[in-house]
Amino acid sequence: MRKRKTPRLTAGEMEILEMLWEAGEVSLSQAQQAMKRDVGYTTIQTRLNRMVEKGLVRRSRTRPAKYSAAVSAADVS
Repeated sequence: MRKRKTPRLTAGEMEILEMLWEAGEVSLSQAQQAMKRDVGYTTIQTRLNRMVEKGLVRRSRTRPAKYSAAVSAADVS
């Protein structure tokens, strides 16, 4: 069985994945606070949801939703 190829990542996606690897499972507001630079709430929301669609990030069904990395650093390197 072949391993699914990880899509090419943008700098912003890589920044979010690094934050998720460090912080673990986070809500949107926690993700915004954990970013190393000032990023708007809706920007984080949009990026995380696009990354969920790409299979890079998992979103829980709980309220508030929690986001976590679906790929490891080894998968990306």
